[in-house]
Amino acid sequence: MKTEIFYYSGTGNSLAVAKELQARLPGSRLIPLVALLASDRILADAELVGLVFPVYAFGLPAPVREFLDRLELGPARSAFALATRGGSPCAVFSEIDSILRKKGRSLGSRAFIDMPSNAVGMHELDPPEETARKERAMKSDVEAFATALLEDRQFRRRDPHGNFLKERLLFPVIGTLARATDYMGAARSFYAEPSCTGCGICSDVCLSRRIEMVGGRPRWRSEPACHFCLACLNYCPSRSVQVGALKTASAGRYHHAAVGYREIAGQKRS
Repeated sequence: MKTEIFYYSGTGNSLAVAKELQARLPGSRLIPLVALLASDRILADAELVGLVFPVYAFGLPAPVREFLDRLELGPARSAFALATRGGSPCAVFSEIDSILRKKGRSLGSRAFIDMPSNAVGMHELDPPEETARKERAMKSDVEAFATALLEDRQFRRRDPHGNFLKERLLFPVIGTLARATDYMGAARSFYAEPSCTGCGICSDVCLSRRIEMVGGRPRWRSEPACHFCLACLNYCPSRSVQVGALKTASAGRYHHAAVGYREIAGQKRS
């Protein structure tokens, strides 16, 4: 069965999930959705079309929403979605379904995959043993999801973190406020410490193309808008990139161990 898996990943969790899924679906291929955003129309060309992405501020990342607005499912008979998150309940699948229904389609199988948090300065990072546990659980969950797709069964299970008031009322308000204020100003407070070596990795992994190298130093432009994926922070080899508003200098760093910065940067290329 021809399958297209469109993905967006800032620090590797969603790409790791997408790769695990691809390995279990014969005839599937991975497509970075960021590379397609230069087109006004995005046409899928497969029987089965999927989306793998992280949850940002209890909602869809801006590039994922932009992708869905332009997506035409064409011959696809079904669409599915996998969302990686730290654990908070949210209504991203309802958001996707609402967008697709305006096009006369709907979302079929869907699942949350709990992964280690990359939200440096906002949450405590998982200890190694918890990271390893989540990785094992992820592979088991992806196996079950892929089996359902191959058997043409719809995969929908109860969200163990589900909470109607939080996912439908409280968190949507908080998420909307966060995005409207550039994450409470944090997206405007990136900088590089003097320890920066000028390697350019932060610019390479910036999926919004907001970071440019000037005189061997990164500069965060005011436009385009920051996705707030924190790839620049978490992939910096010298830990020189900081977010002033989050006081990240003394915090840890996280990216998926199996996803290097070149794979993140490669999403910008078709």
